Amino acid sequence: EAAEAVAPRIREVVDMGEVLIPPGEFLENNHALVPGSWCVEWWEAELRAAGGEPPGEVPDFRLALAISQQHGVPLHPACTFLWHDLSLDELAQLRQLAAVGSRDGDGFLFPVEAQPLLLTLGVPFAPAGDSLHVGTEADALLHCLGDADAEGDDVLAQVSATAGVEIRAKAPTRLGASMGRPEKANERRMKPPPHVLFPVGQAGGPQRMLNKALESQPSQSRLGRPGKGVMLEAELRYCRECSRETLAIHHCDQRTLAKEPARRREVDLRAEVEAALRHAGMGVLPLVKGVRSMMSATRTPEALEKGLLRARYDLRVYKDGTLRYDMMNLPLTQFRPAEIGISVERACELGYTHDTAGNELKAPDQLLELKVQDLILSRRAGDWLLRVARFIDDELAQLYGCDRFYRLPEAAQPEDLIGQLLICLSPHTSAGVLARLIGFTNARAQYGHPFLHAAKRRNCDGDEDSILLLLDGLLNYSEHFLPTTRGGTMDVPRVLSTRIDPAEIDSEAYNIGLETQLPLEFYQAAARGKHPASVRELLNTVADRLETPTQYQDFGFTHATGDLNDGPHVSRYVVLGTMQEKSQATLELAQRLRASDPAFVAERTIEKHLMRDLVGNLRAFATQGVRCKKCTAKYRRPPLRESCPKCGGGLLLNISRASVSKYRQLAREMAQRYEARPFIQQRLELVFQSIEDTLENEEIQQTSLGAFM
Repeated sequence: EAAEAVAPRIREVVDMGEVLIPPGEFLENNHALVPGSWCVEWWEAELRAAGGEPPGEVPDFRLALAISQQHGVPLHPACTFLWHDLSLDELAQLRQLAAVGSRDGDGFLFPVEAQPLLLTLGVPFAPAGDSLHVGTEADALLHCLGDADAEGDDVLAQVSATAGVEIRAKAPTRLGASMGRPEKANERRMKPPPHVLFPVGQAGGPQRMLNKALESQPSQSRLGRPGKGVMLEAELRYCRECSRETLAIHHCDQRTLAKEPARRREVDLRAEVEAALRHAGMGVLPLVKGVRSMMSATRTPEALEKGLLRARYDLRVYKDGTLRYDMMNLPLTQFRPAEIGISVERACELGYTHDTAGNELKAPDQLLELKVQDLILSRRAGDWLLRVARFIDDELAQLYGCDRFYRLPEAAQPEDLIGQLLICLSPHTSAGVLARLIGFTNARAQYGHPFLHAAKRRNCDGDEDSILLLLDGLLNYSEHFLPTTRGGTMDVPRVLSTRIDPAEIDSEAYNIGLETQLPLEFYQAAARGKHPASVRELLNTVADRLETPTQYQDFGFTHATGDLNDGPHVSRYVVLGTMQEKSQATLELAQRLRASDPAFVAERTIEKHLMRDLVGNLRAFATQGVRCKKCTAKYRRPPLRESCPKCGGGLLLNISRASVSKYRQLAREMAQRYEARPFIQQRLELVFQSIEDTLENEEIQQTSLGAFM
């Protein structure tokens, strides 16, 4: 709230702060270590090595100077500024400005001409009339400036000589980074999103509606009367009890058997729907969306009753018969009960009886170590989970005559599902991993142990995967539904891992650091740019604990964090709608960040995104097929006639003209406003010319074939 209140008045963001990168990242990526910032942890390691003991709180300048003089260690980071960002001339200029300044109580007044130099150093100040007031930082600043020029080849050497103690480079390494993956937590829906994997053919219309397919079959029709049924492509089955032919998987309370392979056949769809309504215990047919045809080898349809029950709760099925919720992955090893919305009593019931220090759990703010197969889901998934649980209970009771499993009350809350089992599943795999729901977070993501993400064959940099209730997978998944297309067997739970063995997961998790503090030798090696393998013995990683009793527990950390739910829950990238809004916001931010060059950001946006989109859309438009707006038949190339050869309906382009050049104006304005390099502007003009030649050249006239005869 405080940041949003002052945001309109922010002219420039001078410093972005520090980022913590664990040593294991360097091991995993085989990258040389880089000098770290002069931080409190490094200073404390230096002090302990010199025989001193760090004070319990951040020292003021007088105490920090005394400690440095007594033990011969560099000045404390809180009293160290970004001296290395000044040139020797700028240092001399700041000394001259300090000489004409004056004391102001515990602070100091600098002339306004010192403002850019103070900003570069990272020294806070406030306007005070015609001067700039520096507060508690003044003592450290003036002591390091001194009264006269000091000898030294660089700024740090001169400042250290003046201060009488070593002054370290506070930010020797600076990193640039592009935007990470936006957060996500949404229900998985195919396009178009069906309630049931049941074919409705062309009779279902563009929306694949079962209700519309029924309208094409008169109520008095019987299958024995030609032309009165609905043409569907499906496997024909029969009931052993009554010997009736049907498409249903279940009939007369038993499973039907396949009789004939799939082909286009006339089906008494009304009879199938009426039987499904009776079996599902429903009197009125809701709006139900099916599929045009099954994509599996056998064309076996899903039980229509499941679609009726899903429609009751507005649930959309995935290609394998299950219900999915997609979320971004975030790694977590410790949490507090209060952070995930559970009480101390509920945490104890889940097996969390002691905190990370071994103390009995009595308060909701005690820190607990996350069990390897426990999961914390986005609160956005709560309503969806309740609807799925109710659907499964209806399915058990109505379709299978079994007891309800979840038995949720009418006023159930998502917390009522805590403790239930889930299947976690990643794209491009065919193996799910068992997990347990233990709480919710306000973030649009799921928090899980690094081992859990690695077992799914996902790393911990923001990859996305899905969850489903275990009972949904056990009841409704079937390989008979899987498409025969390439990748049809991917992203489905063909097998389920019920126990995570660290020795069998992705090896990226082996480089996770488990130490509570880093030794001085590590900081020194990083300052010299050593390879991480040279300090491997100084680190405590997961690899050191494999196949030992501690491979699952006692994971240390070097830096504690605040509440999991602190910070923004939705990034502006997600909130903003169009690409133009996102690009403009990005460039506005780049203009305010001292570390960013808006012209460079604009050029990269044009070159890596907008230009590629324009060229790709133009190529797709030029090579596109067409489709019939009546029967939806698709043609790889436009037919010679102006109508569909199958039904005579009108033809539509798959890609509109407007979509080809939707970013043209944005790219042109961005290139001109930020004065992009001539090379970028010339490439854009070539792309624009190609678009005009293809779509807007008035000299190109469409003629009939008769004109060439």
